[in-house]
Amino acid sequence: MAVLTIGIEGTYRPGATINYSTSNVSALAREDYSSVSETYTLATEDITSFDIIIPITDDNLIEPSESFSVNFAHDTPAVSATASVSVSITDNDNGANKGVSINDFTVNEDVGTANFTVSLNGNLQNSFTIDYNLLDGSATEAEDYTGSSGTITFTGNDGESHVINVPIIDDSIIEETENLEGKLSNLSTTLINIVDANGVGTITDNDGGAGTGVSVSDFTVDENAGTATFDVTLNADVQGGFNVDFDIADGSAVSPDDNTVANTDTFVTFPAGTATGDTQLVTINIVDDTIIENTETLDIALTFDAVPPVGVNMLDDTGVGTITDNDAPGMNDGLYIDDLQVNEQTGVATVTVRVQGSFTAFNVDYATNDGGGTATATAGGVDYTASNGTLAFAEGQSSITFNVVIIDDCLIESTEVFFADLLNAPDFVPVIDGNATITIIDDEEALASSDFEAEITSLCGDETSEDPQLTFTGGSGDYEVLFSEEIQNASDSEDFMIIRTWDVTDSCDNTASFKQIIFVLQPQLQEITIDICIEDEAIDLVDYLPEGFDTNGVFEVTEGDVMLDSSIFVPEGLELGEYRIAYTSTGEEFKYYVDFTVTTNRDCVAFIQDGSSKAVTANGDGVNDMFEIRGAEYCDYNFDVMIFNRWGNMVYEGKDYKNDWGGFAPNNSFGKSGFLPTGTYYYIIIVVGADFKQLNRYIYLGAE
Repeated sequence: MAVLTIGIEGTYRPGATINYSTSNVSALAREDYSSVSETYTLATEDITSFDIIIPITDDNLIEPSESFSVNFAHDTPAVSATASVSVSITDNDNGANKGVSINDFTVNEDVGTANFTVSLNGNLQNSFTIDYNLLDGSATEAEDYTGSSGTITFTGNDGESHVINVPIIDDSIIEETENLEGKLSNLSTTLINIVDANGVGTITDNDGGAGTGVSVSDFTVDENAGTATFDVTLNADVQGGFNVDFDIADGSAVSPDDNTVANTDTFVTFPAGTATGDTQLVTINIVDDTIIENTETLDIALTFDAVPPVGVNMLDDTGVGTITDNDAPGMNDGLYIDDLQVNEQTGVATVTVRVQGSFTAFNVDYATNDGGGTATATAGGVDYTASNGTLAFAEGQSSITFNVVIIDDCLIESTEVFFADLLNAPDFVPVIDGNATITIIDDEEALASSDFEAEITSLCGDETSEDPQLTFTGGSGDYEVLFSEEIQNASDSEDFMIIRTWDVTDSCDNTASFKQIIFVLQPQLQEITIDICIEDEAIDLVDYLPEGFDTNGVFEVTEGDVMLDSSIFVPEGLELGEYRIAYTSTGEEFKYYVDFTVTTNRDCVAFIQDGSSKAVTANGDGVNDMFEIRGAEYCDYNFDVMIFNRWGNMVYEGKDYKNDWGGFAPNNSFGKSGFLPTGTYYYIIIVVGADFKQLNRYIYLGAE
């Protein structure tokens, strides 16, 4: 509302009138104000002013200042009035926030087209224009987007907007997030402002990702290759350059003995504009030595700078370089473990493991063992303490020893063995001899006795030797002796053994047994032939038993019709022929068996009656110095004589015997001084040219 105060100067009569009305200038009635056409009447003569009220239209259009006129007229000549006054309307719809602005946008590179939106805030009475232009920021026209410029015409309606299309170029290059600028200028009206003249368009890259980035390769080369390379490879296009740091670390290969780094820098550079597949090399110098060694390795580790390149990942940041050895061991090059003999009292066995040939440093394990049960020494603190461990050979070292504890006890033992094996040697070191035999020699003296005759052979009836009085040595002393004696009978004869045993235990519980065996042989079956004339006197068969035989046995006729009176054989009245009689004596400890063959005849009664010598004592006393066939002078016969020892061996033979044998041995082959040993012998006399059976009987050969 506009209020105009109209001043009245001078004095006017009451009732005078003033006419006034409005008229358009730039402001328009009904749009900008309400037209007025009225008459004011002076009520009194002292009125000095009055107000004219004109309604102003408050619209929302942004418009320039406008004006209209108030025109005056009067009907009283006495009143003079100004013809018109101008009223200016100042717009109240403009402000700092009213005007044109351009927005920002953020799009992915693959969006195709992005839009800047230019908007009007406020209503304008009239249309207007504004220019725009697309400008490079970090994004580059023709590489990242398609540029444009132009003019936009607004009709002036509040909220009116126009779109500037920005084609986005989708490339394959990994790049930073980039931006461009949409700039407004040259607004054709002054009624409003350019509220935001600069729009920022942000383009985010869509290249790269989890599978895009840098990786390093492994390598495997022979030691004589000279050089090898770790290939550091990028699998994408990049816009900007970047560095990749690397670090070479020893594995089993050691620098500088096995390798050195040829690169002077500790990084490789991928320059700006690097295309996918580009490779940078880290070169390793390989040292070709003459050492036999295992396949060895070294490591590479990649890292980015403190600020890694955008969109480039570390796909594989570690690589392994493998160097295979080209030095072969000789036929005898490798590991040996030596056999060893050790005395129990030394307390330790020092085992030597040797290396033949030139090898790099390596480890090998060792362990004692029982050889699958073939060892005779026992571990666990009995004979030795089991041992195992690892031997670390330095490069070029030729030998290492390890110790095994030997238990020095007081037991008497045989020589014992156990084993030590080499285990887990590296592949490049041949094991030529990986098993050692360790021999433990006992230092205890075996239990022993004083000398005695261990085996004695005697015949039944011979005097049994007395127990020997033994003394003992060896072991730990303080002996406990248990003596026993037993008789064992033969299973296939009536011979027997007397076994005397001394069981000895020392203070360390070592034991030993000492035995004396007396073989007692039963007399052999004796066969005695007697020729007797039926005219002879009766004979007592006991007289014909070998000397030393028991005479309390039993005579039994086994062939022939003859009756014995105990041991008396009566030839009288018997038919001529052979009579067989068995003598047995088994009632005592010794057994005696004799088979008699008694032949009855009628020849040489005198000879048969007298018989021959029963004993020879060749001592020069003139009595029984010679074996004599008594009564031979009554018979016109020649005699052949054979004499046998108790084992059936013939010790004398005489043809046409002349009673001239006195116990001498043929060719001095028996006994001492050419005489046969004292004892019982058996003789056979053959009557040459007569129908006599041979005569046989026992004879005793003695010294007295």
